[in-house]
Amino acid sequence: MWGEAAFDERQRALRRWAKLQAVDTDRLLAVERALRHHGWHPADSMPDRAAYPTSKGAPARAAKEAVLAGVLPRECFNGWSGDSGVRTTTGEQVYACFLRLQAADAPPEVLGPLVEAYGVTLPADAAGANRVVVPASDDVLAESRPADDAEVAALAAQVAEGNYAVADERVTAKTRGSAQRVFAARVKGNYGWKCALTGIATRDFLVAAHIVPWSEDESIRLDPANGLCLSTFVDRAFDTGFILIHDDYSVHVNWDRVGPDDSLRDALEPLDGQRLTVPTTAPPNPQFLRRRLGES
Repeated sequence: MWGEAAFDERQRALRRWAKLQAVDTDRLLAVERALRHHGWHPADSMPDRAAYPTSKGAPARAAKEAVLAGVLPRECFNGWSGDSGVRTTTGEQVYACFLRLQAADAPPEVLGPLVEAYGVTLPADAAGANRVVVPASDDVLAESRPADDAEVAALAAQVAEGNYAVADERVTAKTRGSAQRVFAARVKGNYGWKCALTGIATRDFLVAAHIVPWSEDESIRLDPANGLCLSTFVDRAFDTGFILIHDDYSVHVNWDRVGPDDSLRDALEPLDGQRLTVPTTAPPNPQFLRRRLGES
């Protein structure tokens, strides 16, 4: 993710700001160390600290100790001896860290570079409106992950039988890639390999996007009715709450999210009020769209 020097600079920025604001420096640095730890380990689950070289073990130990001391939420770390067995993805752990920094009113010069590096969208307001719980472009990243041919075949057979579940306990980084390959083949094929909103058909710009995010429901992770074929731009806008897709397949721009960015406004305006082109096979499940909007 980032090199050690960049994280050291973030630490110095946190220390300077904490000193000026009389903020609990140790708590903020615990968050930063947890982020450093997650940045070094890109797989879905945190290994035991013994798996790290000595230089990288310190952030792992600091992150673990911060959780045990109650400085960080339990979701920020997992996988040590005596673990309850609860598994969270790296993206969810990073997100929990960012929420702690945001709650401490960390300034943009501290939060901004980290948020950009991890591609995470934070809550738009204190009430959590437009909150995105998983890393932005999670499906894009999943499509770039390696897959196992045998696992792809097994998952495809499972989908053919109407079983769309992928249990957390069996998920590895490679499983996520295998599952996304099966999911994407079904979803993109159903949409004729065209973006449901823009009609873009160049395959390099298409992604199979989950409506109910992967992290939220094991039972529908492979369900093609929980998928949309979108261009990468539309997927990013959908994933981060800039566009809202309703259960009647109408699309509206969340103008409160756009702000003063005129170029972004110009790019999104043609999408406002449009309707998705939906396939006859496995069209988007309206219930899933309502869940995405927090309506059910």
